[in-house]
Amino acid sequence: MAKPTTQKIKLVSSAGTGFYYVTKKNTRTQT
Repeated sequence: MAKPTTQKIKLVSSAGTGFYYVTKKNTRTQT
């Protein structure tokens, strides 16, 4: 669980959108 989450955050961080990672997580919980 922590492994995939960290990878996703790292990918977003590389793009320069730390907030995007949070939005993606929120969408998953909301949907």
